[in-house]
Amino acid sequence: MSRNRPSPRVRRLQEITGLAARILHAIQTVESRGRDDVLRFEPHLFLRKRPDLKGQVPYTPKNPPKQTWSVVKAETDRLAFNRAFKLAPEEAVLSTSFGSYQVMGWALLPEGANPAAAVAKFWAWPDAVSDRMFARWIERNPAAKNAARAKNWVEFARRYNGEGQKEHYGGMIAQAYRAARFLR
Repeated sequence: MSRNRPSPRVRRLQEITGLAARILHAIQTVESRGRDDVLRFEPHLFLRKRPDLKGQVPYTPKNPPKQTWSVVKAETDRLAFNRAFKLAPEEAVLSTSFGSYQVMGWALLPEGANPAAAVAKFWAWPDAVSDRMFARWIERNPAAKNAARAKNWVEFARRYNGEGQKEHYGGMIAQAYRAARFLR
């Protein structure tokens, strides 16, 4: 985004989602620091779907039972995703957040006829696929869209990231929104 006006890409996403550029920028900043070509594999979600693969997918819960996600980079990065994908492609995609808005893989699957095609499309066009995934998420979550428009960041974060860290993420989004005041 330029210093004053959103890029054509952001303007298109504004039209599709009905969210202001500043809101989009804030969410993107918190979720990926503006990078399109990122993912986060969630081994705890994968192993819920495929407990039979427990010994084959490394997973160190942060602080069970309250905080079950892993904070070990080697368990959540692209290599970890690739390892899980070889074992169970669809479950790996469904247990991973993709792109600049870090949307879960259910929103990626419409990109291809199968998980491999969808992932290949993501790596080929991470910017366009990230935007479509976020648009799909917003379309399915009108209450989150309303919370974002109302700048109720904690409620938006609750709907976007879950109960566990809604205040933390809400505060980060609010801070990123304030920092993006340059956007018109």
